[in-house]
Amino acid sequence: NSSGSNNATKYTRNLKLGDKGEDVKKLQQFLNRNGFTIATKGEGSLGNETTYFGPGTKRALQAFQDSYRSELVTPFGEKVGTGYFGPATRAKVEKIEVPITLNTTTYSQESKLALIKSLLAQVQLLQAQLQKMGR
Repeated sequence: NSSGSNNATKYTRNLKLGDKGEDVKKLQQFLNRNGFTIATKGEGSLGNETTYFGPGTKRALQAFQDSYRSELVTPFGEKVGTGYFGPATRAKVEKIEVPITLNTTTYSQESKLALIKSLLAQVQLLQAQLQKMGR
């Protein structure tokens, strides 16, 4: 870590439908990488993230919030994720997004759980796609 850089993103503002910026793109990348797909192809899909917080980003963020319902939904008197990237969700994403290096055996319990949830979500997505294809 000679340059002092860290891949973890510090989000400096709340984000909502209609917002634009590099932080939106970082959020989309996080969501896509962690199994909360914004789009399966084209704009917003993995590798094609954009700087626009559109309906796909909102839906993916709601799914992320729903997966941490006891921390990000229920305490705020909501029944489902709101798709608003506020302080609680920002903190959760930043906590999960700490880069995991594969050459070490020290993982936080939080990062292990996030990785497992991410892999499970990706498997479920693939299963759903295979079912649509009739396989």
